[in-house]
Order: sequence, then C-alpha cells, then structure tokens
Amino acid sequence: MSAPSVPGRGGQAGTPSVGRTAVRPGGSGASGGVSRAPRDMGRDRTVLGPVAATAVVAMVWLLLELSVQPWSRSDSLGGTDSSSLLKGLVLLACLLGLVVFTPPRTHLVIPPVFRIYLLFTVTVILSSLLLPSSLTIMIRAGRFMAGIAVLALLFPLIKDRAYTFVRIMFGVHVVLGLSVVAGLLFLPSQAWLDGRNFAQGGRLMGAVMPMMPPRVGEIGAVVLGLGILLWALRLLPLPFALTAVALGAALIMLSRTRTAPLAALTGLLLAALALRRHPGTRRILGVFLAACVAAAPFLGTISTWALRGQDTSQLERLSGRTLVWDFILSQPMTDLTRWFGHGLGEKRILLRRGEGDINYMAIDNSWLDSYWESGVVGLVLIVAAALAALLYALRTPEPGARAVAAFLCGYVLVASINESGLCDLSSMTLLLLASAQLSLCGRSHTKGLPAGDVSRGPRFSILSGRK
Repeated sequence: MSAPSVPGRGGQAGTPSVGRTAVRPGGSGASGGVSRAPRDMGRDRTVLGPVAATAVVAMVWLLLELSVQPWSRSDSLGGTDSSSLLKGLVLLACLLGLVVFTPPRTHLVIPPVFRIYLLFTVTVILSSLLLPSSLTIMIRAGRFMAGIAVLALLFPLIKDRAYTFVRIMFGVHVVLGLSVVAGLLFLPSQAWLDGRNFAQGGRLMGAVMPMMPPRVGEIGAVVLGLGILLWALRLLPLPFALTAVALGAALIMLSRTRTAPLAALTGLLLAALALRRHPGTRRILGVFLAACVAAAPFLGTISTWALRGQDTSQLERLSGRTLVWDFILSQPMTDLTRWFGHGLGEKRILLRRGEGDINYMAIDNSWLDSYWESGVVGLVLIVAAALAALLYALRTPEPGARAVAAFLCGYVLVASINESGLCDLSSMTLLLLASAQLSLCGRSHTKGLPAGDVSRGPRFSILSGRK
C-alpha cells in the first residue's frame, strides 16, 4: 500500500508534491513510510519575496564589484589604507543587512573554497602580528573575510534560484562595461591611458569609474563569455547575446588586453567540456568555428593589435613582467618572510637596475604575488582554493551550473598568470568565489532527486528557467 501524500504549502491534501524524500518512522507498507515531502520544507524560509530577494542580491553583488574597484586614480591598485577601510565598512554594512534579512536558524552551507579562504585570512591575521605594518594587513584581511561572509549569507536568497544569480552577475558586468563606454563618450580625454587614443596605440581605461586597461579587458571577457554561454544554454535571446558579445569584444579590443581573450577562450572550452553531451556544446563549438572563419581575413590586423608595438625582446619579457618574477625568485628571504610573506598589500616591488635607476613594478602574477605577500603557507592555501574551486565546479550535477562555474574557473586560472589578486579580495577572487557559490546552487537544485536524475530540480532549473 502506498504511503499517504503530504500536502504542499497552499496545496490540497490529496495532491502529491515533488520535492525531497522524507522518511517517516513507523509507516505502513513495504516502503517503510517513504513519501514525497513538500519542496518548501527543504528550503529555508526567507523574509523577502522573490522580487525583493533579487533586488537585494543585485545590490549586494554590485557593491561587491565596486569594493574591488579603485575609488580614485591614485588608488590604481586599490590598496591605500583609507580606501581599504572604507571598502571594509561598505562590506560590513552589506553583512549587517543580510543578517537582518536572514531568518533565524537558517542552515548555511559553506563551500570548500570558502573554508580554505577563511583559513587563509585567519593565517594572514595571525602572521601579521610578526610583521611590520600589521594594522594595514589586518584591515585588508578583515575586508577579505567580510567579503567571504557576505557571499556566504547570499546563499539563502539564491540557493534555488541559480539562474537569477547568473543573470545578476552578467548584468552587473554589463553595467560596468557600459560605464566604460559612457566614459569614452562623455570624458574622452580621461578614457585613454597616457592620453593616447586607440589610433595612436593607446589603451582604453575607465573614466567614470577608475579602471586600468586590464580590468576593462576582464569585464569585456566576462561579458562576452557569459553572453555566448547563456545563449548556448538557451538562457539568453539571440539579440541580447549578440549585443553582449559586441560590447565585450569592443572592450577587449580597445583596452588592448591580450590575456582576456585567451582566458575567455579557455573558459568557454572548459564549459563546453563540462556540458558533455548537452546540445549547448554544439552551439559553443559553432561559435568558435564562426569566429575563426570571420577572423581569417583579418589575421594581419589581429597580429598587429596583439603586438601593441612591442619588439621581440619586450614580448619575450612579457612587457617587463619576467624581470619582476626573476627578482622575486632570486630575492634572499628570512625564514619569517619565506613562510609568511611580506604581508597583504605588498603588490609592488622595488627594482634597482643600475645606479640611480629605481622603479616600482607590479608583480602581475597571482601565484608569485601570493608567495610574496603571504609566503609558502599562503601560496599552498591559494593553490588549494583554486583546485578545490575547479573540482567543485566540474563535479556539479546540474549541467548549466556546471558549465558556468567551469567557465569562471577557467577564466581565472588563465588570467592569474598575468594578473595579481587571488590572495586578496579582488575581481578575480570574486569570480572564483562566485563559481563555488554557483556550484553549490547547482547541488541544491538536484538534492533529493533519484540518483542520476539531474533533469529537474525542486524549485528552479538553470537550463529551462522555469519555476
């Protein structure tokens, strides 16, 4: 005899409800009292409706993106004490607001990546007691910890609405990209690095919101990659996808950022592999084929764009990056700095190249930067966090969430070679944490379904967009 059905919220007593499987003790029949529990029983109640929750998540994500932006042209690395403190206060305000909106006894699920990064921040705070400028290091580590806590508290609002979370990330990057375009239109004298326009070999930068060209290229790559991926998953209409691709490609081209298109290409290939036999794979590969055919007549122009007027020596030294990397690897260190680094915020090194020739240069490599700022201990934790994010993404049962998370991980891993930031709260770290959060949402979609059944979720499917 079948077990009695349990009514869902607002449902009728005789109507079965699809959701998590609940086991009742002492039930009748051979099934031992197994019945389908209402899907809302497995979901934490929130004090906000769907529209209000979406607005809160969008506002918080926008503030998170702004908190990793320089707030002035003199703060090009986002690292002055005053700006770090103010950004930390903004994150603290977001944290308090989310605490208010989170109902009591809410079950928070912390992804492994979050746990590793929390361990990293605790290690940095404790080791800063042994280093000079410990207050500055603590402020930066505290801001990092606050950012992780904010992302963790977003989970109750997005746990069964992964598609909404992806659209918010995509929309915020579109807004940031449009702000760069607005600066180019209304403040053209401030929109080019060193005052040279594109025809003169200049690189586009943010004028409305201060952004260096690599950041502009990163925004363009994320907009372009997510636009293609969401269209391939049938989550974005073709006209919107074409507009996003045009915006992203324009930002990459005008910023002359070579790492961004390579990272986006790697992320999309990884997303296609993550989709496996999903029809979206053929769409992504079709886009690659069309792009290759369209770019074939312009190979000479693309080569000139990629060279950026540099000679062979400059290309081999990666625009001077290898000088910094060789210096870091050959620099003698004490046992303290070898194990715990020089402290967060030390993103530039002082190079002496001859008598009187002194220059501060950025490290521009996340792995060497992690070693320089946080030592061997910090580097091991950052490597563990990156690998955990990639494995967590590829093992996500929901195909759409797995593909988007894989794209974000692939982009970050390639961009980290020529950009710093994985050992601090930066735009790349946000993408890595967002990948883990999305993977967690993908797991909540399929939790409670029979083994191997990932075609539907208890509340929301990222592939169909249907509630």
